[in-house]
Amino acid sequence: MVFRLAPSATGPALTFLVFLHATSKRACLLASAAPFSLRAGESMAVEVVFDDSDECATPFEIASMAAVVEGTVEVASRQEWSVHYSFAP
Repeated sequence: MVFRLAPSATGPALTFLVFLHATSKRACLLASAAPFSLRAGESMAVEVVFDDSDECATPFEIASMAAVVEGTVEVASRQEWSVHYSFAP
């Protein structure tokens, strides 16, 4: 999945994490990116692969996604979306 970050401030991002949450609020699938630098006003594409899991047993429904930039106060942020995806045998 590719995310386009459009920062309003400059600073280091220590990590970028994305979680896909089941209807139970459990983060069933997650992805992360290595540290990078953000510059105010310069968009940046960050590609992640959901290659880590919390071993949610199928079937399960994904109900939300959250993306988190962990870094200095200037760039730290979190964005959430409602999504719907079913994992079934």
